[in-house]
Amino acid sequence: MPVYASRQQKAAPVRIERPASRMFQGLILALIFLPVTLQAKSIDIDDVQFRNDDGVYYLDARIKYRLGQEMRDALHNGIVLTFVLDIELQQVRGFIWDEEVMHLEQRYSIAHQPLTRNYLVSNLNSGARHVLPTLDVALSVIGTIVRLPVIDANLLDDNRRYEGRLRSRLEVDDLPLPLRLQSYLFVAPDWRLSSEWFTWTLPL
Repeated sequence: MPVYASRQQKAAPVRIERPASRMFQGLILALIFLPVTLQAKSIDIDDVQFRNDDGVYYLDARIKYRLGQEMRDALHNGIVLTFVLDIELQQVRGFIWDEEVMHLEQRYSIAHQPLTRNYLVSNLNSGARHVLPTLDVALSVIGTIVRLPVIDANLLDDNRRYEGRLRSRLEVDDLPLPLRLQSYLFVAPDWRLSSEWFTWTLPL
């Protein structure tokens, strides 16, 4: 009997320490991955101005882009990131679905230049290019929309009510195939980056 009692006394501490050990290991892992979790990845539209100037409606907007470390690393490894502005104008028709009057896509790309450590921002619609010193400056440039022509006023009916919508998103289809597949399968959901729709009533 004493032998059995001594064996139970030795085994008891092992059973008690294992849960504590696992909790400690879990805490360490949580602390290791905490900085990654806290990195904000978002696109936020702060302000939109839509005005008629000499018969043409122009768009001004301020958009904030926040990229996670994975996207920043991808840029530095040669992957080009393309962002798309979706601009829509709909005729509000009350009890039936709204009719889309126009849909415009404005596309921008950001590429890292390793030799100079600069960032190349390209307007893929107009072909304009800018070489910028930091990624934050590059994101600020594509997020500042000034006097973008959208639609001629004479194409709209003064007796109708219209609603405008704006969204910005990362173009998943332009990513390399492995990242694209991961995004489609929601293995890497962070790559499906998009803002909410920002809506406004069109002044006539």
